[in-house]
Amino acid sequence: LHEFPFRHEPRALVGHLALWVALRERGSALIVPRERLQGLLDAGGALADAREPYRALELRYYAEAAGLRHDLPAEGELFGRTLLGGELPVAAWNERTAYAVTHTLFYATDYGLARPAYLGEAKRRDVLELLRVLLQAALDAEHWDLTGELVLCHQSLEPADHPLLREAWRAL
Repeated sequence: LHEFPFRHEPRALVGHLALWVALRERGSALIVPRERLQGLLDAGGALADAREPYRALELRYYAEAAGLRHDLPAEGELFGRTLLGGELPVAAWNERTAYAVTHTLFYATDYGLARPAYLGEAKRRDVLELLRVLLQAALDAEHWDLTGELVLCHQSLEPADHPLLREAWRAL
């Protein structure tokens, strides 16, 4: 953890929060005190990166994990703004939108540990169908990073076995 977000780029805060949370047991608060992170979050620059709606969900996820105060909208409201929040068109997906889907699911499900109410059964089924379409495309393209993220997301929503997951695991 270094001074970059404090001096040059407040949008880098999310990545720093992720590291700070991951290294909390290793003394990250001794290097960058929580109050310093809180000050940057309070300054508002972290929300400047609004190209993808899932970024606000990501910021909320890590701010809460770090124990920071924030005035971000509720998680369900933020989810509703993402690609997964509305109707799910199966066509016209690309790498960028596929990553937006995986990252939305990482934060919405706490990497598979949570089952939020706003991700009801019908939405979950629709998202699983979309994940399978994206997973097949990632496998066909031999895009292994995206394949791994899609497998993780699928398992987060449905731990049951699926033929496409077996194929993905073999490929990985």
